[in-house]
Amino acid sequence: MSNEGIPNQCLYVDLKTWLPEQLYFTDSVSMAHSIENRLPFLDHELAEFAFSIPFDIKMKGIKLKHLLRSAVAPILPQEILKQKKLGAGSPFPVWVINEAEVKEMVMDTLSANNLKQNGFFNTSFVSKLIEDHLNLKTNNGYKLWSLLAFTKWHELYIQNSPVLSN
Repeated sequence: MSNEGIPNQCLYVDLKTWLPEQLYFTDSVSMAHSIENRLPFLDHELAEFAFSIPFDIKMKGIKLKHLLRSAVAPILPQEILKQKKLGAGSPFPVWVINEAEVKEMVMDTLSANNLKQNGFFNTSFVSKLIEDHLNLKTNNGYKLWSLLAFTKWHELYIQNSPVLSN
């Protein structure tokens, strides 16, 4: 098998596994919030055409969407072409600041006393993350979310597990 076939096979696996899952999620979330969501490149003829293009034209090194960026370069400003991909982010970073219940949950779950029980994290570092986030010095929302999710998971499935607890 040629090297040309392996990257296209990986793309095909993504097309058959990852893409349907993402489409279902995107569709569900957008409909739940009354958002009209358009997927302009989701056309079977366009997908078939894309698979016929040699891989080295589709992607230059690790530069993603090389062909698409080249095709729209004459009509889009350079700052848009060079912009990193942006996903639809979670509102959690804003909630920590503006929603009293979320802020309280973060403060309680990630308090020094609570974190000392599992001993995984440097409590002064976590306190600084929270302080900097609440004072709008740094957006640490996603770090706080990760710490919160891990700590809650640990509490539910490790600390309070009848099988694992002493």
